[in-house]
Amino acid sequence: GFNGASFLAPVFQGKLLDSLVNGDVFANVFVSALWFAGVVLAIQVMRYFKRFYIRRFANKTSAAMRMMIYNNIMHRSAEELDREKTGDLMTKALSDVDLCVEGMRKFTTELFDTGVLMLSYLIAMLSYDVRITCLSCLFLPLAMVLAEKLKKVIYKFSTAYRSKSSEIAQMTYDSVDHAMLYRANGLEAHYADRYAGELEDYRVKAVKANLLENSMQPVYNVIAMAGVVLVIFLGGGKVVDASWSVGAFSAYLTMFAALALKASKAAKLFNSVQGS
Repeated sequence: GFNGASFLAPVFQGKLLDSLVNGDVFANVFVSALWFAGVVLAIQVMRYFKRFYIRRFANKTSAAMRMMIYNNIMHRSAEELDREKTGDLMTKALSDVDLCVEGMRKFTTELFDTGVLMLSYLIAMLSYDVRITCLSCLFLPLAMVLAEKLKKVIYKFSTAYRSKSSEIAQMTYDSVDHAMLYRANGLEAHYADRYAGELEDYRVKAVKANLLENSMQPVYNVIAMAGVVLVIFLGGGKVVDASWSVGAFSAYLTMFAALALKASKAAKLFNSVQGS
């Protein structure tokens, strides 16, 4: 509910700005300031509780998934466990669970912080001016389309990274378990060189897996914000011909900037879920 009402913050900010521009008496300006501060404070308090309980949900999900994995391992026969790589089991129970839960947490959080918020901003902007809203928002889907086009590449790099993580975990386990054997046969230096090479390959794969997922946010943001030129040009014209007040223009511009930012985050969220 509070996500749907978040558009009230820029609206009351605009009312406060109009009150200042129009030279209202101090009492009116003070009341406008109190309304603006109260709306912002109420939204932030509710955001705190929402994120707190989503984090608890993520922690409980992580604990439940690990319990199920460990329970599965404990109830397997010795023959079945012999066919499993130790590295695979370690990676699955540790880092893979974290990645999966983080993807679920982000999706749940952004479903409301991005999806519902974008819808509320869009409806509020349409109530201000339909033409400006439709024209300025034409750029928003482009960021989503670009994120969708990167799906196969991100999945490919993420899979290679997770596979290499399993191999490194297996090598680490072997180096500890057979350390005395390697040393007794003079293979310790050779194994250390091989291990360093595998770590370098792992680093490269990790960079590739995270590069597109985390570095595209500014690109998505630039694409989504391209419509701000139309907002300033067309919205400024409405201020000049007195169709909008300065506060209304400020509120609309603030909502568009927030909408564009949320659209770029939604695009990045697609990549996070793809990686998960």
